[in-house]
Amino acid sequence: MQGTDDTTVDWRYNLPRLSEKFPAASTHIIDGARHHLVNESEEFRIKLFGILDTLIELQPPEVNSDQEKSVKPDQDAVKTKEDRQ
Repeated sequence: MQGTDDTTVDWRYNLPRLSEKFPAASTHIIDGARHHLVNESEEFRIKLFGILDTLIELQPPEVNSDQEKSVKPDQDAVKTKEDRQ
């Protein structure tokens, strides 16, 4: 989930890289929201938790531990604006 008014990370750079690393992941954009979505105004929190509720409902009830994988993002995949300068 990403707010369009986030100035903490370079999300326009990061989102395509994250999509490359995690092709099965989905991206949810919240117009006008900033970086720390749970600390936003009620309007944005309602949108955030609505998306989370939907995603949780879509999860399978059980995950076989043999199928779980520990995936660490590439250090170069996620950068702050300061990192890119």
